[in-house]
Amino acid sequence: MAILTQTLIGILAVSSAAQSHAERYLDEPYYFLLRHSMSLLIAMVIVVGLVRYWPVAFVRRHIVWALIVPFALLLMTLLPGFSTTIGGASRWLSIGSWNVYVMPIATFLFLFYFSDLLSRHDRDSRLLSRTSLKLALLVAGIWLL
Repeated sequence: MAILTQTLIGILAVSSAAQSHAERYLDEPYYFLLRHSMSLLIAMVIVVGLVRYWPVAFVRRHIVWALIVPFALLLMTLLPGFSTTIGGASRWLSIGSWNVYVMPIATFLFLFYFSDLLSRHDRDSRLLSRTSLKLALLVAGIWLL
């Protein structure tokens, strides 16, 4: 219910915020609503496919490598030619006609790593010392980029 509610609020926000702009400049009032809905549909198909067909053991074995992806994407936003500036912020990657905001991807993959780390060390009494330092360094690295 939380995911559905958040998705519907996002669709409503995109629709109401961009409708007049799309109508004025593109002569298509529902352009951004359709584009946002298509992006959501693609994302949902990818997530359902990953959840359904990727075994948890595979994900747990390769979760450390998943941290390379957000760092690489965040570094790409610093390189001219890959990044684009939207609303004064150059934290967007331009991939064809799509502009991708990298931080949600980095947050998502970091949360996967964080949950895996906590599940592996749930009974470790020294969890707060070693693991907290690892997580603090990861968060600092993502934050700096």
